[in-house]
Amino acid sequence: MDDSKRLPYETIASAAARLGLSADALRARCRRAQRRDGRRVVAELGGGITAIKLGRRSWRVLFPPAPGPTPAPAGGRSI
Repeated sequence: MDDSKRLPYETIASAAARLGLSADALRARCRRAQRRDGRRVVAELGGGITAIKLGRRSWRVLFPPAPGPTPAPAGGRSI
């Protein structure tokens, strides 16, 4: 897979800092929410945040994309 198609997964440490948690607390949440998805182990953490398990203890976290600007109403007039 080339770099342009690679998903922006974050390490547990950087994701924990973004969420205001310790790395151990985030790992614990991942363990409690983990389930099999084919050959992968994933954890849906809520709010569109997903973690994927890479090994025995290694996780990577994917945050949903930031919402874009709200489009202007049709006709160019707002109420």
